[in-house]
Amino acid sequence: MNLPFKRHTLLALYLTTALSCGIFQHATATTTASNGDAAYYHAPRATISVTPGNQRTIFASELFIPICQQPDVLAFIDLRGVQDNEVNREGNMGIGCRRILGGCFIIGGYLYGDFRSTLLSNKYSQLTAGVELLSEWIDARVNIYIPESVQKRYASGFAPANGESIESFGHLLHVVRTEGLTVTSFEKPLHGYDGEIGVKLPSMCHFPCSLEVRGFIGGYHFEAANVPTVHGPRVRVEATLFDALAPFGWYDVDLSLEAQISHDDIRNTQRFLGLSLTVPLQRPKRRQRPLGLQRRLSQRVQRDVDIVTSVGSKASRHLSLLRTLQSPIGTDQRVMYVDNTAPPGGDGSIEHPFNTLDKGLQAATEAWDIIYVRRGDGTSKGLTGSFVLPEFDDIHIVGSGTDLIVEGILIAPRGNAPLLTAAGGPAIDPSQVQEVSIRGLTINVGSEGGIVASYLNTVSPIVKIQDVTILSSNNSSATGVSLSYNTVSNATAKFDNVSITTTGTALNVTYNNCIAPSLLLDNVNASTVNTAVQLSCHATQAPKIQWVGGSINAQSEALQFDYNTTHSSSALFENMQFTTTSNRHEAVLGAFIKSNNSAIIFRDSQIATSAADAEEAIALTYTELTNPMLKIEGTTIAGASGSSREGAAIIYEGCTDGIIDIESSIFCNRIAGLYVLSSQSEVAISSQGSLYRNNLHAGINLTTALGNSTITLALLGNNTFIDNGTTSIALHNAFSRGSIIATKMDSDVVECVTTSGTGTIHPTPSSW
Repeated sequence: MNLPFKRHTLLALYLTTALSCGIFQHATATTTASNGDAAYYHAPRATISVTPGNQRTIFASELFIPICQQPDVLAFIDLRGVQDNEVNREGNMGIGCRRILGGCFIIGGYLYGDFRSTLLSNKYSQLTAGVELLSEWIDARVNIYIPESVQKRYASGFAPANGESIESFGHLLHVVRTEGLTVTSFEKPLHGYDGEIGVKLPSMCHFPCSLEVRGFIGGYHFEAANVPTVHGPRVRVEATLFDALAPFGWYDVDLSLEAQISHDDIRNTQRFLGLSLTVPLQRPKRRQRPLGLQRRLSQRVQRDVDIVTSVGSKASRHLSLLRTLQSPIGTDQRVMYVDNTAPPGGDGSIEHPFNTLDKGLQAATEAWDIIYVRRGDGTSKGLTGSFVLPEFDDIHIVGSGTDLIVEGILIAPRGNAPLLTAAGGPAIDPSQVQEVSIRGLTINVGSEGGIVASYLNTVSPIVKIQDVTILSSNNSSATGVSLSYNTVSNATAKFDNVSITTTGTALNVTYNNCIAPSLLLDNVNASTVNTAVQLSCHATQAPKIQWVGGSINAQSEALQFDYNTTHSSSALFENMQFTTTSNRHEAVLGAFIKSNNSAIIFRDSQIATSAADAEEAIALTYTELTNPMLKIEGTTIAGASGSSREGAAIIYEGCTDGIIDIESSIFCNRIAGLYVLSSQSEVAISSQGSLYRNNLHAGINLTTALGNSTITLALLGNNTFIDNGTTSIALHNAFSRGSIIATKMDSDVVECVTTSGTGTIHPTPSSW
């Protein structure tokens, strides 16, 4: 209801009310006279006030009209008019009732209809309802405000614009151009509430006039959709001088002074200091108003003076469609959206997403479809099961834990990842997909594992796992990620920013009878109570393993790899940390390496065992092969103090042209820093710029066995052997046909060399 009211309308309303009030007063006075002096008589009264503030000044007038009164009950009508110096105008028409209970407090309630015209020439109406509890010393009240009007527009304009952006409609992604903006500004009434509690201060003067001071503290909250919320604290103090004109023979005239301060983020700090005068609508010749608690039956109702409004704006874009984003194969890129908080019946569009992952996979019927899984409520509701990906050339599961990028354009930035929980099988099985991408997920493995794929007789399968966390909250001993390739050519598996924490094996990759597979890992971390990482190659040509960045922690082996009848293999581990924490286990174990022309490189890494009875930090056994190469560069190989096993134990059995290249590395806290055993093998060792320290027996221990075995050690400069227990270098040639040859540079610091055995050894200790 919108009532356009003006000054003359309010004046007419007040005059009519005053006339009615006079009639009512006469009737009441007559009744009072006939019944004797009534100590509870409350006369109609008028109040005018002016309230200057730091932001505006408010002028108000009020008529308070009792309509029914008994000694302990008063019903009344309250009419108000408000205007400020900013041309905001408001009228309030209310009815209320108060009752004294138990002679010690008053309970009251009231209902108002409010009408306001704002500075922006908008008109609003609302209902106000309140309850109050009054006593001689303590007051409390709560008001609620319910607007009947809707938002009103007060300005609209068009602004030309020119810019391209990405918009999602349905399942497709479009490049659109913004031709212009229509900005609509609007004002909106707010619904809300306020309340306060107050106390009375001791009286400061007495008859014929009395001063009453009360302090209040409270707050307010007003809100509506699409506009800022208004809420904050409010403090006020009111001082009322009752019967202010009694010395002049005019009773029941009150003078009030009120100070108020409030603060919110929209209106900031508001301060008011108001003065009001209340007079009866007749001049009594003696005090007619009751005193004490009965006097409070007719005190002014405290409520907000305004219909609270807030302003907002809405921009509507004028768009033109330029093109649709394409997949790498030239088709329109489709995206199926999944959100487990969505209502049932969705179609997978951005507007109506599916609420289960199963439905998203069923809808992915075209190559290069993306299933985009939002975090939802953070649980695995709708995301629990064993998800076997459909047979396609390409499919991609992307969670909100990573950036959604199409054509190099950021569509949705990364946030918190959704949670998938395995049930009845592995969480995800991509075995039927030629190229699969799994990104931005948290996966809780089940008894069958997390991501499990098995490829047979295929060419160039690609698995990409990025920004994925795999965990085992149910203590499952299954593998986090397991990839198995049998008779496969040019397989590629890429891991980027992956964390695996399980009680079983974290990562297991197996190649059998494969050609040129690649395993590429970047910033991959694994932790488990079992063997963390297992890499196996059997009858495979040119496998490539490259692992850059990560931390591998295990109670068993951190890394275990096995090459059997493999050719031209390469394995690079760079900027890695391998740690095993239990006894009788190696940090890195290559128990059987049979790969001609193989290369294993540890670069800028740390390899350690933390238990005193642990096995070697690195243990590699090369068997019957040619040209195996091991390079240790910028790497620290260490153990617990007093460790009884070697740092790096390298064994060659029936090998030719074995190479160990050590550069800028540290071997410490082992029984021997480097131990090499050559059995019917030829091994060349070089070391440059490395430190061998605090090893219980020797920095380097070289041993030949079984006949024609040769070891060549070349210290190429800046090597330091210090604080090693028995000797710096121990050379043992067990058979006369064997040979150990050692040379050093002047910059190599070698404290001691010991030799033993019947074979040829150069140098002799005296020559060093």
